[in-house]
Amino acid sequence: MFDGAWRVFQGQIPYRDFYSAFPPVPFFILAFFFLLFGVDFSAMVIAAAVLNALAIVCVIYVVRVLLPRQAAMAAAGGLLTAVWFQAPFGTLWFEQTAFAFNLFSLVFALSSINNVTRSAVWLRISAGICLGIAMLCKQNAGAEFVPVVLAILVIPQLREPRTAFVTSAQVFAGLMLAAVIFGSWLWWFSSPIHFWHDYVAMARQIGADRFSSISSLLVLVIPIGTMGRSVLPLIAFCIALRATAEKRVFDNKALLICVVLGCVFYQNLFSSHTANEIENSMPYIGLIYALSIGMLLEGVREGFLATPITPVLVSMVLAVPLFDGALVSVGRKVQEFGPGTTFTDRVQVPGMSRVRWGEPTVIGSKSTSNPTILARREFEALNDWLRKADTNFFVFKDSTVLYGLQHRISPQPWLYFSPGHGFLWEELPHVDSEVVESLVRNDVHVIVMEKESWLGDGDLWNKMPKLEAFLENDFEKVKEFGIYQVYRRRPPDSTP
Repeated sequence: MFDGAWRVFQGQIPYRDFYSAFPPVPFFILAFFFLLFGVDFSAMVIAAAVLNALAIVCVIYVVRVLLPRQAAMAAAGGLLTAVWFQAPFGTLWFEQTAFAFNLFSLVFALSSINNVTRSAVWLRISAGICLGIAMLCKQNAGAEFVPVVLAILVIPQLREPRTAFVTSAQVFAGLMLAAVIFGSWLWWFSSPIHFWHDYVAMARQIGADRFSSISSLLVLVIPIGTMGRSVLPLIAFCIALRATAEKRVFDNKALLICVVLGCVFYQNLFSSHTANEIENSMPYIGLIYALSIGMLLEGVREGFLATPITPVLVSMVLAVPLFDGALVSVGRKVQEFGPGTTFTDRVQVPGMSRVRWGEPTVIGSKSTSNPTILARREFEALNDWLRKADTNFFVFKDSTVLYGLQHRISPQPWLYFSPGHGFLWEELPHVDSEVVESLVRNDVHVIVMEKESWLGDGDLWNKMPKLEAFLENDFEKVKEFGIYQVYRRRPPDSTP
């Protein structure tokens, strides 16, 4: 994310100047925050916080629209959203950016219901545009929310097929408008061919690899995925439906059912075919809790639930996911940091001065008895050396954050340098040639080689003969900082 936004900040164009299976919108968002706050790691945190705040406002709005008498539950939904919406590692990320635009789409769609003015058409078109932008944040995270929005708009109008069709057409018109605008940008400024390869072919390959490995367990995964943390609200939701089965308590029961079940289905579908931790796949848990428990309180307003103990019981129920989410986020127990990790010392590197280093930071496999550890001082020493070297460099292959921290050009076109994520295995010979050509063209004088990589493929350069020859013939090892081996270009008159 950092390197992609830094490339955009430099003026590089996605799909023309650099390639990524990740869609481009989050890069542009973070580049905008770089413009406001400087090329600093904290800009990713600020961007994530802003999207988190917007998601909170959206959830509160949705609950107030659907359950206008449940202001307390709207606030509770906002509080849970604050804890659960963003990724536990706390920085801007592709899925969460898509989740935010999905919420914007939901807000526009709900605002158009019962609106008989011409603005309702534009609200539904805006909902479609937001869905299109969500797909340009993360393919599956955006596409899988389209049925949820359509269900919210169409199901309450099933008795009027023509109205339902027109409503759906307006949403799709917004989607097409977003596609036309983006397609025009691709044609005039970027590369449609590379977009198709990265956005469609690469993503399809990644999805197929993951789906084939879990397809036999799909029936089991969907019921136990994110539903494990949705059991309590779903119980409240079912009780509310049963309690109001024979009486008209809410005028918008169909909408409530669509939103609650749609969000539960979406979260389970998304988590079932991604490699993310479950904690990274529950953006709408606050909305689900608020609507489900709010429905229960709204539907059963007499007897036991009308006693003074009700707020206490509801608070106890809400305390469970609130404590759970806070514990996950504060402890950073997902995204590679184990339960024993501590965060005490700040990184003494310009552009990361507010970042606390995780001890231990394990690189590569964590299952071995003697895992590779990257120490904070080693990372600091490398950055200090690169700053004094004051020249273009190439890092192989994971620590691309170094380019932005050092304010040096990202010298080769693949953002995520890994087979299956940045390019296909059969494309490796072409990648090998283009990387070396890019390093020569960008006058790279330093190469930083990592002894071990996050995905365990740090020896990939041994399968790239041109890069290997370029390193061995033109460079010599001059420094070593933990996992980092630093090579510098030999003088022209020296012998390998």
